Amino acid sequence: MSDDNRLKTAAMLSELWDGLPIKRIRAMDGITILPGRRLAMHVMIQPRASTVFLSNEELRDQGLLSRILITRPESAIGSRSYKEVTTDDDAAIKAYGARLLHILEAEPALAEGKRNELAPRALPLSAEATVAWITFHDHIEKQLGPRASLAPIKAFAAKAAEHAARIAGVLTIVEEIYAKEIGFEAMRGALTLMDWYINEALRIEQGGIIDPKLHRAAALLEWLQAQPAENVTFRDILQLGPNQLRTKGVADEALAILAAHGWISEVTVRPRIVKVVAP
Repeated sequence: MSDDNRLKTAAMLSELWDGLPIKRIRAMDGITILPGRRLAMHVMIQPRASTVFLSNEELRDQGLLSRILITRPESAIGSRSYKEVTTDDDAAIKAYGARLLHILEAEPALAEGKRNELAPRALPLSAEATVAWITFHDHIEKQLGPRASLAPIKAFAAKAAEHAARIAGVLTIVEEIYAKEIGFEAMRGALTLMDWYINEALRIEQGGIIDPKLHRAAALLEWLQAQPAENVTFRDILQLGPNQLRTKGVADEALAILAAHGWISEVTVRPRIVKVVAP
C-alpha cells in the first residue's frame, strides 16, 4: 500500500471510530458520503510484518494505532503439551457459536427507509456502570503525565476509557441482544479486559517492538550481516542498504544504536567504514 493510501485508510478508520459518515473524495469521481457504516476487524499479522506496521510513524500520527487493541503474545513453541479435549470445552464452544449465530441472524437496526444504512439504538450506562467507568477514566488520566507510568503509551491509554465502553457494549449485547443498558457486570468485565490491553501495550512498547529507531537499526544489522564483505562503507549503506536508511541522518542514528549495543565497530573514519562484531 502506498503512503498516500495508508493515510487515506487511517483517516477513514478514524471516522468510523467516531461514528462519522465515511467521506471519499476522488478527483475523477467526486465526493462519496457513506453514512451508517460500521466496521469490526480482527487482523492476524506475522511478527516481522507487524513490526513494520506498528512502527509506522504516519499511522501513529493519524491516530490509527491508538484505536486498535493490539496483542503480541510470546511464541508457545516448545511448551505446547498435548491436552485431551473435554466435553465441557466442546459444550462451551458450541454454546458460544450458537450465541453468535443468534445475534447474526437478528434483524439489523436500519435507518428508516434504508436497506444498507445502520441506525443502532442508544445503549446507555446504568448508574453503577457509570460510576465504575468514571473511576477508571480518572485513574488512567492521572497516569498520562510526562513522567507517569502510562506516558510511553499515552495516545493509546488516552482512549482506554472509550475502548472499555465499547467492549462493555459488546459484552452486553452478547449476553442479551435486546438489553436496554450496559450494566455493572459488563462494565467490570470490560475494565478488566482493558487493564490487560494497557499492560500488553506497555510490554510491547518497552520491549522496543514498536520503536521506529530500533526497528531501523535492526533492519540495518540484518542487512550488514548478509553482506559478503566484512567491511562495509557508509556510502554503500546509503545507496544499497534498507530503504528506510537512505538518508545520512537516519543511517547515522541507526549506526549509533548498533555501536552503543556493541554490534558494530568503525574501521576507518574517512572513508567511513564499519564492520559487524559480536556483541
